[in-house]
Amino acid sequence: MGVLDQTKIDVQKLASGVNPLTDESFDNEKVIENNPDLREALEYVSESIVQLEKDNPWLKKNKRRRFWIEQDKLSLYEYSDEPVSLTTILNGLVQLVDKTKVKRFPYSAVARWLVGEGMLDMFERGYGNASFYPTKKGEELGIIAKRRADGKTTLYYTRRAQEYIVNNVPAIIQSRKKRRWKANPQATK
Repeated sequence: MGVLDQTKIDVQKLASGVNPLTDESFDNEKVIENNPDLREALEYVSESIVQLEKDNPWLKKNKRRRFWIEQDKLSLYEYSDEPVSLTTILNGLVQLVDKTKVKRFPYSAVARWLVGEGMLDMFERGYGNASFYPTKKGEELGIIAKRRADGKTTLYYTRRAQEYIVNNVPAIIQSRKKRRWKANPQATK
């Protein structure tokens, strides 16, 4: 529960004559009834908080956590015998979790983990963007780079590469905390 939510609850309790620390009633007559300005102020603050939340949805904290999946659910992942994009792999993983409780698994987390494992090279393109290309080790695993008609490169993952990624989801999640990857200035496209 956020600070704003707790404040709202505490103010509502005070306005109705309940100690927010102990949830015990206090002598409402002495504190609130004998001081109508205090009661009015508490009600005003309570109503203001409610209105503030309605007017500013960004104040409500997203209650979804970072992507997490139980190890036993990973065994339910449906692999493709055809090479698929990393987005397709991530969409398959998201289908195995409660999307209302966890955020989407970021593409960059997996791609950057693969950089750390020596499977991909990363090239900074500026403004926080990066391009990824398979290394020799990545190609041996089954990561395929295909150039599209628009000149951009898309990576595809064979079944073997899919299995490697899915089996290492816990390590990828853990690596997000370490941020151990960097662009390789010597890498060639």
